Amino acid sequence: MIEIARAHGALGWKLNGAAGDGGSVTILSGLNTSAKRAMIAALEQENPLFKNIPIYLSRYGLRVWKQENRSS
Repeated sequence: MIEIARAHGALGWKLNGAAGDGGSVTILSGLNTSAKRAMIAALEQENPLFKNIPIYLSRYGLRVWKQENRSS
């Protein structure tokens, strides 16, 4: 996965999880959307178990809303 990401111009990556059947790789792509789409296609073609889960970074950072406690 890292080789594919590097070949498509990824800016960085982070591996998560323990050994075994689970885990994830977070890949930071650049602004070139066609390179990003090609990278995702190449990753999913490499192994049918590889799945893209899109996430987006907020320009505002983390925000938290406080909800009133409505206990009866």
